[in-house]
Amino acid sequence: ETDLDPSLIGDCPLLEPSPKTLAGYGVLHRLASDRQPLYQRRLTYLEARARLDRVYRPYHAALAGLMTQARDQYGQALLVDWHSMPQRATGANGPDIILGDRHGTSCDVVWTRTLRTLCEAQGWRVGLNRPYAGGYATQKWGRPDEGLHALQIEVNRRLYWDEVHHQPAIGWKRCHTALKRVIAELGRIHAQTLDGA
Repeated sequence: ETDLDPSLIGDCPLLEPSPKTLAGYGVLHRLASDRQPLYQRRLTYLEARARLDRVYRPYHAALAGLMTQARDQYGQALLVDWHSMPQRATGANGPDIILGDRHGTSCDVVWTRTLRTLCEAQGWRVGLNRPYAGGYATQKWGRPDEGLHALQIEVNRRLYWDEVHHQPAIGWKRCHTALKRVIAELGRIHAQTLDGA
């Protein structure tokens, strides 16, 4: 939450922003994924803090509660952090799905293999960690040695979205149905794992 963009926030405290923030994608994005500005003016530090108080902090507090509650109750917790990626991220012939496990460090390999198998069963091509190895939530909650597992999933928009016309693509219903299958099967497998733990 301290990774604030001095190019977006007029009276930003003196911090050392990360390269991601300097590129426009800090905790409060300055740019959209197509590099277009999201704001017509700079925000004040007070406005930035208000957004963090209203959205960022409650979300992460709730996630922390859920992860620790699940781990305390079942001995382990699994965060599946879903995202979408533009087709240009992997090219026309790139993977349909990217699994990000921070190069094998954020979750037990069984979860990466399980999700890969479930996604491939839907006919999707699956990549691992490139170009998305997992973001902040995966890094923060990916602590398998503490019973906390995290895996990021990037779904290629070409499966369901027409990025030129900004509307659902022909594959919308198929993608929706396939994702429901993956989620249901992952839930079933996860429940079996917890019962056996």
